[in-house]
Amino acid sequence: MKDNYWFLESSEELADKLAAHHSGWQESGTNLMAQNWLRNSIAYYSTIMEPNDWQSALGFAGEQGELVRMVVPQARSFIRKIVTLATKQRLFFRAIAENTDSDVLQDTRIGNSLIEQVVVDQHMDRKREYNVEAACVYGMSFYKVTWRSDRGTPYVGRIENNVDEDGNEFETPVVHYDGDLEIATPSVNDVYWDTRIVDWNDVNWAECRTTKNRWDMIASFPDLKDDIMKIDRIDSDAVAVGNQSGCNNEDLIYVYECFHKPSPALPKGRMIVYSDKKTIYYDDINPYECIPIVPLKPEPILGMGYGYPKLNDLLPAQEMFDMCLSTAATNNAALGTQSVLCPREADISVNQIGGVNWIYYNPSAGEGGGAPKPLQLTQSAPETYKLADIVKQNMMEMSGLNAALQGTPPPGVSSGKAIATLTANALEFMNSLSKADQMALEEVAFLAVLCYSKFATIPRLVSMTGRGQMFAKEFTGANLASIKKVRFITSNPMMNTIGGRIEIADKMLESGMVKNIQEYFRILEGAPTEVMFSEEVSQEDLIQRENEALLDGRPVIAIKTDDHAGHIKSHSSLLNDPMVRMNGAEVAKILAHMDEHEQLAQTMSPFLAAMIATGKMPAMPPPLQGGQPPQAGPGGPPPGVAMPEEMKPATPSQDPLKRMR
Repeated sequence: MKDNYWFLESSEELADKLAAHHSGWQESGTNLMAQNWLRNSIAYYSTIMEPNDWQSALGFAGEQGELVRMVVPQARSFIRKIVTLATKQRLFFRAIAENTDSDVLQDTRIGNSLIEQVVVDQHMDRKREYNVEAACVYGMSFYKVTWRSDRGTPYVGRIENNVDEDGNEFETPVVHYDGDLEIATPSVNDVYWDTRIVDWNDVNWAECRTTKNRWDMIASFPDLKDDIMKIDRIDSDAVAVGNQSGCNNEDLIYVYECFHKPSPALPKGRMIVYSDKKTIYYDDINPYECIPIVPLKPEPILGMGYGYPKLNDLLPAQEMFDMCLSTAATNNAALGTQSVLCPREADISVNQIGGVNWIYYNPSAGEGGGAPKPLQLTQSAPETYKLADIVKQNMMEMSGLNAALQGTPPPGVSSGKAIATLTANALEFMNSLSKADQMALEEVAFLAVLCYSKFATIPRLVSMTGRGQMFAKEFTGANLASIKKVRFITSNPMMNTIGGRIEIADKMLESGMVKNIQEYFRILEGAPTEVMFSEEVSQEDLIQRENEALLDGRPVIAIKTDDHAGHIKSHSSLLNDPMVRMNGAEVAKILAHMDEHEQLAQTMSPFLAAMIATGKMPAMPPPLQGGQPPQAGPGGPPPGVAMPEEMKPATPSQDPLKRMR
């Protein structure tokens, strides 16, 4: 045992040790899970890998190919349904800052808009579906969230003075990029760590293998050109499967990125990027201050760092299902052509008269008088088909998918609410997958914000959405420094089905919560209620914070744009506590604040109330009589002034949404 931490060794020594660690990663003798991953890959894509004749989707075995191997990938179909169900909800995130100052609130809005932009630009919906599927097949999958300095908007960083062969001086502009985020989805064969550690939060270091273009690396590191040219191509140590493009793979090489997070042994962490011990691209402190690799591991294997593949539960039944079908298929393929038994002494002849076949034969003493009869050899044992049905039902139960999700709901189940309930039950069954997926996505979104916070030093634009409009906002990484967490917004399980969304939209339309066509269709598109009604949610948050401030004795201010009725109702609930009532000072402050809301409500313009409620300009009142401004009443508009149309309850004939439906 050495007297120093091996991550403190030189660049060459560290790269050499890391290379020795991952060199046997895919060998079954070193990594027992590698054999499982290979087996699952072949089974999951059996219709591609199993057939031995590319002119037929069937496989054949036996000495002369007389046995039919029929592969019907029911297990893959179930996994795909699980993936679709688990990823149906659209991706919505909300950034959480460390305080509630006005500047921080604006920075949080920038963070929210940035995350929405990252979801679109990085194709997160597609990458999420890919990783959930990989986690079901291999037990775990990964996201890698890093900053690429060779991407983004190009700009001239500096001017270099050069001299040509004739001694003439010339200037060459050096082009740099402002950088951009990259969210990658490396496979289980590309991420290396100490698998003896069960909890990923306890992992000190992890390494990721990436595929790069040799010439791009030479352009980025011209001083390492000779070493980069000597690096083996990516398929030099293995046979490329399915490579029919005819392209020259000499251009592709492996680049390894290793991240050690800050720890007592390495206070600033360490990051090393290399191809081999002589080709070191970067070796310095870890600028991310963490491991920017996020695992998705729905079902961890107890005592190990690996995840348990859901596909393993389905494969035994899948193989038996294929065996039953292959048995029946072999029988029908070999003996499906009709055969006829005929005694030799029957002396049969055939004539055709008027389109009718006449068969003549000499009666004999045998059974049936020597008449020909069919030979029935295609009938398979009923147990074969019964076993196939049993194992298929077993796969359905193991996957947790009910009949409604298979497209055949039980009799009498047709409403969106009922199907949504069955969907919710299935989601509860696979709760570990949904929970792991949400936790991984929250970590990915936070790492994305962290990358912009640390590396986006040049001002850039983010698209921000207001009510009915979109505008660009300039920001730098400093605007995101206060964001410490990102939360994934979950929606009602009924929002995961179109039937459930229609039913919710109709209920909200009838109750008046949906005010326009845009909001109605946003519900149909699956937007969470927290996003749909952000204004109402923010008002509730304000009321709760005021309640906390009132109990703590801190000052609270009421303004005329508040929802006064909602404030008064919520603040009055504080007085339901006997301990609060015993404190006269607290009671006085609460009642005084409620009085503020009452006075503001009595003097509030009904037109302002209408604009706050509807977001539209109300109809102008008729001219005032006598020149005296009427006084507003607590329950409606001033005397003699008609109530604006926007404040009147809409009838079905007036409501454009109801006419539309």
